[in-house]
Amino acid sequence: MRITNIANFDLWSALSKEKYLEEKEQVYQTAKKILKSCGVNSPYEVLFKDIFTPTTVKKYTSHFKAQSTGPPKRAATERHLLKTLTSVGPTRAF
Repeated sequence: MRITNIANFDLWSALSKEKYLEEKEQVYQTAKKILKSCGVNSPYEVLFKDIFTPTTVKKYTSHFKAQSTGPPKRAATERHLLKTLTSVGPTRAF
């Protein structure tokens, strides 16, 4: 499952390294609570988690304020190569 959150570059980039790591963990814990409220209950196994932020995008892409966009035309019913992958949240910038 992939969960996308709206994020603020200025807020993330102002955090100390320690606070940054704490906030990333908080984002993960909040996402799990949201999933539960949507009916996705345990037990499920997390095989991999990648909590990336706007500062991650900037570091690896050099995009202005970490802007990240998808294709200009994307179907509302987005399909993935992995049939078991579910996207939750926006899949590109607004």
